[in-house]
Amino acid sequence: MLIITVDTAPAIVTLRFNGRLALPEIGEVARMWNVMAFKPPRRRVLLDLSAVTAIDAAGKQFLERVHQEGNTLVSGVTTSVIVAEIVATCEVDEHDLQMEQAT
Repeated sequence: MLIITVDTAPAIVTLRFNGRLALPEIGEVARMWNVMAFKPPRRRVLLDLSAVTAIDAAGKQFLERVHQEGNTLVSGVTTSVIVAEIVATCEVDEHDLQMEQAT
């Protein structure tokens, strides 16, 4: 089971997740993120994963997409390795893109 709490401020929306970030809940999580990230006024989205107990492949794929869109992932004890992998992968992708553009 996954519980999502939404905190809104003028410049940022925080989505706090508690439980498993996995199928079948990912569809609802993605829908909620799309609404929060792209509805006017457009705000940054911070995803607080500090109370997440597990992430499956669909959850990781969702987090990769969210991070690539420029949103912030806050890890907890059980999510720190996955978040570090996502951040490192995105940094490598950005570096490769910059190198391609320079040539």
